[in-house]
Amino acid sequence: MSKVISPGPRQANGVEKLTTIWAENHRWMKNSTCSVWSETHKKVAVYECLIDHVSNSTNEVGPSYHVLIERA
Repeated sequence: MSKVISPGPRQANGVEKLTTIWAENHRWMKNSTCSVWSETHKKVAVYECLIDHVSNSTNEVGPSYHVLIERA
């Protein structure tokens, strides 16, 4: 496991001031946020973690572990 991602300070829109790009082998704490490029929307999508978990290829960003909070 390379690093632990904990929730940080939030902006007025609910998004953390800094989000980490989703990557495998990170421990994501509940309420932390990650960002991924959405090729479909041509924007960065920011997701909030619903549960503590370690990221891997079987739990990529999706409704079991994350909720979409912003596209920018």
